[in-house]
Amino acid sequence: MVKAPVNELERWYRVLWSEWIHENQDNLEVDTNFEYLPLQYKNNPDNHPDNLQDQLDALKSVGFKQVDCYYKYGVFSIYGGKK
Repeated sequence: MVKAPVNELERWYRVLWSEWIHENQDNLEVDTNFEYLPLQYKNNPDNHPDNLQDQLDALKSVGFKQVDCYYKYGVFSIYGGKK
């Protein structure tokens, strides 16, 4: 997970996540409710996400090349590079 660069986006990303959970629970007719997850993520003191640019810069600083973000949806992202 990555941290949004500003608090307004961080709040919006949690809304997107909540909406996605709600929609998929309904569509899949899941009995278990997972709508607590975004708030649990936010309030967990063990979570220390960093913003995407800092993550990409960290990869570059340890020698990765062709560093990029391949997918991003709110706080979820897939990024990497070649070593």
